[in-house]
Amino acid sequence: MSDEQWLDNKANSVDEQHVLEALELASNPHDVLKAVSTIGKYIDDLNGPIACKIDALLKSFKMQLCLDDARSMKDTVLTDFFQRV
Repeated sequence: MSDEQWLDNKANSVDEQHVLEALELASNPHDVLKAVSTIGKYIDDLNGPIACKIDALLKSFKMQLCLDDARSMKDTVLTDFFQRV
């Protein structure tokens, strides 16, 4: 691994750590998704390596939020939603 690749990997891991800390501080996932969407709209107009990295991180965050929501769901059965007469 070259020095440039190592630095790039190190920078990515540091960026991800900061973002994960920010996600923990967010009041709810809805606020995070709104922020990600706003930043994503701005990034769509940019070209360059930094814009690509930020875009990849934002997509990763969206995926992580969806996974967290799916994991927090509770199993139910169909009869839970109907009253017996």
